[in-house]
Amino acid sequence: MLPEVHSVGSSILRQIAKQNLKILDDAKLGLGGHRMRKILVLAMTVLGIASSNANAQTDLTAYADPEGYIDVQALTCAALAGTWQGDADRLTTWYSGWYNGLAKKHFFNVARSKELEHEVIVYCKANPQIRIIEAVSVLLKQERFMNGFK
Repeated sequence: MLPEVHSVGSSILRQIAKQNLKILDDAKLGLGGHRMRKILVLAMTVLGIASSNANAQTDLTAYADPEGYIDVQALTCAALAGTWQGDADRLTTWYSGWYNGLAKKHFFNVARSKELEHEVIVYCKANPQIRIIEAVSVLLKQERFMNGFK
């Protein structure tokens, strides 16, 4: 199953640019209008190039099985880094609970959780090929090392 991708297509931007150019032509502007037309074309071109390089967001439902479940142990960093912020928040909260459950910890530090979530997402963007559980493991080991734990 291919992920559902949401992004602004460059064809939409080209269509908007054509409409704006037609409005300028219809207004029969003089020399100032010709200069403005050039500026508008340049601005729309820059916008089109910038948006074509933007990363598309994928819904987490794209990774779910027919019953709606996601195999969180198989999910890669590319999925985390490429999903909506709300979905990334939910995933990292789930992983935090999972790891805290394994460690038999029952406390939740909201500020620390947000910081770790950010670190996981940054690490995942740099390493999209690895699984999220591997990224979390690496960051937890780094944190233990920094705090003097083995």
